[in-house]
Amino acid sequence: MGRTKQTPRRTSLCHRHTPRISIGPTRSIPLSIFQSIVREMFGTSKLGMSKKALMTLYEATELYMIELFKDSNLRVLNSNPPRITLRIQDLQLAYRIRNG
Repeated sequence: MGRTKQTPRRTSLCHRHTPRISIGPTRSIPLSIFQSIVREMFGTSKLGMSKKALMTLYEATELYMIELFKDSNLRVLNSNPPRITLRIQDLQLAYRIRNG
């Protein structure tokens, strides 16, 4: 009987793949609604807005709103007694703290 060479199995943890949570291109504010609000704010002005300028304004607005909601959420989590509902007072307080 011949003897065969056995190779050791790889059992290191580096080959295990843990699934990553990826944040896709989902938007918090629908782009079509944001565009209509910006058009309404411009009114009958003859000024136009390029697509790049609109997207820059859109991303800045979305980032600001997300940060405002994060700050408001901290207020809710640290309230006494603890609660799970976000109130308008929480948003107002976060806005006042941010903008002085």
